Amino acid sequence: MLNPPMQHCRNFLATALAWASLCLLTPVAALATTSHAFTMTAMGDGPYTGRSYLGSFSYDDTSVVGSGEEILSLNFGALQVSFDFEGQAFDAAHDVNFDSYPQLTLVDGSPVFLDYLLVRGVNGVSFGVPDVMQVSVQGPLVALAGAPGFSIQGSVALVPEPATTVLLALGLLTLSWRRLGKAGR
Repeated sequence: MLNPPMQHCRNFLATALAWASLCLLTPVAALATTSHAFTMTAMGDGPYTGRSYLGSFSYDDTSVVGSGEEILSLNFGALQVSFDFEGQAFDAAHDVNFDSYPQLTLVDGSPVFLDYLLVRGVNGVSFGVPDVMQVSVQGPLVALAGAPGFSIQGSVALVPEPATTVLLALGLLTLSWRRLGKAGR
């Protein structure tokens, strides 16, 4: 017969070995990730109008009920977004309201609306082209006919031109000069 400390050690090792074998033999539940590609077409006026940009989004399908309206985000549904604009890659962490956004709306389990906004200087966003202030990928997702993925309309907001600022300053100086001239008479 083993002395009590040795018996305790033997029981501990047997229990640890049983738990270890149970952990190794039990399959781990994996996330059921659903991924979709999208093409964003820039709308509005300006040099980017009509250009198309590629992106994708993915989410944990196990968090989707599949009926009614559901809104997925990073915190609920593990939503991830990647987007390429003028050769530069962006992800969910670049969204202007990262933590709450981007968001994906599902209706009856199908993606219908994506809300993703990039703004120069916020969350490390730098577009690499000097005239772009923000890129908005916000709108209804339209399933592509005969192809996997979605299309979405977006917008590209431009930085105000420096010439506009200079003209405004010249106009204000002229008005001030005229007022001073009339006051001196």
